[in-house]
Formats: sequence, structure tokens, C-alpha cells
Amino acid sequence: MKINSFFYKFLLTSFITLITPTLITMQNSNNHYEEASVLLITSWPSKPNTKYALLGRENYGSSKGEWDNFGGDKELIDNNRPLNTATRELQEETIYLLGNDSKIESKLKKSKKLVNNDKKSVTYITYFDHKDLENLTNNFYTARNSTQKSKNKEKNALAWVKYEDLKKVINNAKRDATGKLITPITIPANLIDSNNPSFKHQKNTVLVLRPFFVSKLQGLI
Repeated sequence: MKINSFFYKFLLTSFITLITPTLITMQNSNNHYEEASVLLITSWPSKPNTKYALLGRENYGSSKGEWDNFGGDKELIDNNRPLNTATRELQEETIYLLGNDSKIESKLKKSKKLVNNDKKSVTYITYFDHKDLENLTNNFYTARNSTQKSKNKEKNALAWVKYEDLKKVINNAKRDATGKLITPITIPANLIDSNNPSFKHQKNTVLVLRPFFVSKLQGLI
């Protein structure tokens, strides 16, 4: 019995030693992020070499009035999967105007995925056909005004920026001696008019970007 007990303890100890790194790796891989988001990209047939990014203006909290991509913090229902968080947040903030969850997930899986471990952030750079995004911009204000759900009102305006301009602004944003971004960080844009959302009638303006949006993508985009 003593021999059996000895071997049992030996085998148990060996098993725990072998499996512990795997368990730690699995735990870290499931919990490495706190927020996930989507940067929507498109181009038009008339300008195939010019890509545009669609941004939304924050409606709540300390970032109110600043411009960001579409995303937010993970929730329990996301099962620690960035793809689930990004899909849910994009759907909520675009008021389900881009299609069903399956379509969104399929798009995100084909996207460029940027991971910022310091910010515990995952960003999907996702290309949509211009018709999909035009459906969003054409119907956003009407859909937003007709809903009572606060999650569908997290963004209160939309605007187009040139993707190359956005990358330059993000990567060239200055920091002070402590490493903090120097704000405001601005970019030229075309604001989508709520009364006439077609591309031809957009207003030229300058957006103030949300610092966290810039910080999580700087050096990655």
C-alpha cells in the first residue's frame, strides 16, 4: 500500500506540474482583453484607391463629444471572446443596420486584428462594401431617434475621415514627458448631415479624437 500511495502522489504531482502552465496560458488567453472594437473601412468605385473610415461621436461620459470607432467593454455574455464583444458593441452602436450577427462575425473573422496588450484592447480593422455603410449612414439618425434603448444611443453622430489621414494622425500624435497624449488630437472630416446624409451633402469639419482610441492604435495601425 505504501508503494501504491507513493506512486499515486508522484503521478498526481507530475500531472499538476505538467498541466499548470497550460491552465495559466488558457486563463491568460481568455482574459487578456477588457474591450473590443471595430474600425469600419470602405471605398467607393469612383475613388477605388482612397479608403475612408467611419467614426462615431460619443454621447455619454467623460468622452462625450469626442470621436471614436465602434466598441466597448466586455460583458459576461461575451464569454471572454473579443469577437463576441466587438460584434455586440458594433450592433448596439450602429442600431443593427449592418446586418445580422452572423454577417458581422463573418466580416470580423476576415479582418485585420490589432491587439494592444498594455491597453487590454482588441480592434478589428474591417472592410465593408460602401453600400452597407451607406445604408447605415442613411438610416442612422432616423433609427436612433426612434429607439428608447440607451445602448443604441451611445453614438449621436457619424463622420467620414480618410483612412490614410487617420493613420497618420494616430501614429504622429505627440506625448508629454510622462507618456501621456497631448490633447486635443484633431482630424479633418466630412460630417454626415442628419437632414441629408448623402455623401455629396456632407459638411467639412474637424473632429476631436478620443485619446483612448488614439492610444490603443498608435504604433499598430
